[in-house]
Amino acid sequence: MTTYISNIEKPYYGFIDGLRAIAVLMVLVFHLEPNYLSGGFIGVDVFFTISGFLITQILIEKKELPYFQFLLARARRLVPAMALVIAVIALLGIFFIALPTEINALSKSIIAASVYASNVFFFFTANYFDSTKDNNMLLHTWSLSAEWQFYLLYPFIIYLFARGRFAFLCLSLLSLITLIAAQFYLSRSSDAVFYLTPFRAFEFSLGGLVFVMQNKNLLKRYMGKSEFLANFVAILSIVTLLSLSVIYDKNTLFPGVSAIWVSLATCLILAIGLSRVTPFGALKIIDNQFMKYVGKISYSLYLWHWPLIIGVRLYQPEPDIKQVVIVGIASFVLADLTHRYFENMFRKNTLQNNWIAIVLAIIPLSIGVIAYGVNKTSPELLNRLTENQRHLLSVQRWAKVPGRCIARHETHEYFDCIVGNVDAEPTMLVYGDSHAQMHVWALHEKLVQQGESARYLTKGGCPPLFGAVLEQTNLNREACLELQNRFKSVLDTSPLINTAVISARWSVYADKKLLQDNEKSQYSDIETQLKLVIKYLEASIDKIVIMNSLPEAAAPAPELIVRNLRVGKELKNFTNQASNFELLSSLQSDKVKIVNVENILCQQNGVCPFFLNESQVLFDSNHLTVEASKYVLERSLFYGASTN
Repeated sequence: MTTYISNIEKPYYGFIDGLRAIAVLMVLVFHLEPNYLSGGFIGVDVFFTISGFLITQILIEKKELPYFQFLLARARRLVPAMALVIAVIALLGIFFIALPTEINALSKSIIAASVYASNVFFFFTANYFDSTKDNNMLLHTWSLSAEWQFYLLYPFIIYLFARGRFAFLCLSLLSLITLIAAQFYLSRSSDAVFYLTPFRAFEFSLGGLVFVMQNKNLLKRYMGKSEFLANFVAILSIVTLLSLSVIYDKNTLFPGVSAIWVSLATCLILAIGLSRVTPFGALKIIDNQFMKYVGKISYSLYLWHWPLIIGVRLYQPEPDIKQVVIVGIASFVLADLTHRYFENMFRKNTLQNNWIAIVLAIIPLSIGVIAYGVNKTSPELLNRLTENQRHLLSVQRWAKVPGRCIARHETHEYFDCIVGNVDAEPTMLVYGDSHAQMHVWALHEKLVQQGESARYLTKGGCPPLFGAVLEQTNLNREACLELQNRFKSVLDTSPLINTAVISARWSVYADKKLLQDNEKSQYSDIETQLKLVIKYLEASIDKIVIMNSLPEAAAPAPELIVRNLRVGKELKNFTNQASNFELLSSLQSDKVKIVNVENILCQQNGVCPFFLNESQVLFDSNHLTVEASKYVLERSLFYGASTN
């Protein structure tokens, strides 16, 4: 988040606070309800660009400012509010909200946020099978950590290269190089590009370029003469930001080139505002009392809004409009109080305030370290569950895959196994992502009873196709291609296989670009590729069973059930968050049977039970427990398919 350094006199620009207001309101609305503003996440990028401008200004204008004094000034400004929020989250989370199974991850995130390394932490802990990360109350601190890392490194670039006549060239090269790197790695590791500071550097340095141009008096020379042009560019830039916040969504390849338009629009607004002596026409849209107020509390508002949102969603993943409004109001109230009575208390450059900032930074770190240690050495001290609640949380999740495996995830990043009676020649082939893998334990047990076996080919996040992988994925595409090739090879060399079962989380692949053979220039789509797979199977397989979309909960089911039980609320049903993949119904034929899993598990109107025969249905938000898997397989694969 962007803030001023205290004790350094410089003119106040109200429109910059207005820009901050636009940024934080985008993020707030996006987090409250993504459907309202699907690209609101770009607010963070607006903050980064503003920060680049302000920090470059400080480092170039105040040449006598020592490096450590610069960092202390940043700490006095940013640490108090951050430490307060982390400490409150830590205490409430550890003692009241987090379940025993979550304290380890929470304590680690507290430590990471306290040392401003949460972006690195969340990058390294990103996991396809982890459905809980988005419910971490400190997830939003990744951007604050990225900014702090920028503060640590950027001054050296300015000191060495950008304080003289080469400033513009230096920052231009930094912007270009890091933008190219971000775009290059975006399709290889989108998590790395999203979280890690080097891939975000161009957003900061573009803001720095605006100050370099101002410092050389270029802004007034080229933008300060024509009020009509200034108004036009300002309105165009504001409209661009608002438009991008509506157009962009979770499927947008971001950051990279998509982020450059956000930074450029922000830079143009900065340039126009700096080129004028007084506020004018178009900029009054953001340079007014309300927007300046929101901008001034934007740091505290950013800090508080996410924990409040997650605090509600942990108990009710689908809050109604009344709860959304209450959370929004509460965010503003806490932000205002924090800004008035805590955020600005220690900005003055005194020895006492420097030590206060350091001590405040240590407090949440100490809480995190103590919680982590207690949870490791004496976890029973933090375990306040009943026997029934512990039983619900101990449901089997990803256990060891049974049978005889030719390839395991640990060695090949996918599974190629024979399950059931491993001495029998496989007569069934199961192929898919984790929504196929979740059936392995129930299927193995059933096939052992029947004296039969199946070949099992699965990889989480890998579409069950021939040589076609997602363009944007954090998974190993080469391993996915290897599995797909192995699927075709098994079909060609296993004449006894007469049944093929395909299961996948179809919503992940619908409307997504696929790369044929992982080649960038060769695009395809799920419809084309799936039809090729079916056509190939029909030539040699008697029975093809395709599982349609699995009903999904809005949050990991065991944790949601137990958390509500702790406050006296018993959950019985959930609303299905997934819809059937419409393409599949058109593929049904004499050989192809489409299993409507929702019809098997749920009631009408997408209302699904958390329990079947007193056993849990889901072990997270979108994978069946062993008992639920048995229930589905018995009503589809083994005893006649429940079709569309």
